[in-house]
Amino acid sequence: KKRREKMIQDIEDILTSQKKKKKTTVPFKSIGILPVKEDNAAIATKNIETGTRILFEGSRFDIDYNVLEGHRFCVRKIHKDSHITSWGMPFAVATRDLSPGQYLCNGTSYYTHSTRIALNIRT
Repeated sequence: KKRREKMIQDIEDILTSQKKKKKTTVPFKSIGILPVKEDNAAIATKNIETGTRILFEGSRFDIDYNVLEGHRFCVRKIHKDSHITSWGMPFAVATRDLSPGQYLCNGTSYYTHSTRIALNIRT
């Protein structure tokens, strides 16, 4: 029973410290590229942790999910049924409204990504 109580306390301590962690704002250029100025999908140039606050074109947004290097994330609002663009070309259609900071993936890449994170596999 004491061991269980200790584990619960440890988890509560970790969650509390994460909530208190001050978010650092990083400039977009330090974590991503936008191949064409009008693109709405950026490419991560390194792994980006959930909650990272990004300064992009004068506004700030938080990353909603761990983004692996080479994967894409939204930098501009994308409406449902609109094209998602990279390198000036549409490569997908949004199945729902998307906001800056959201990880862009389909079902297969989401499953693969979440498995890597769960297993702590580095790419």
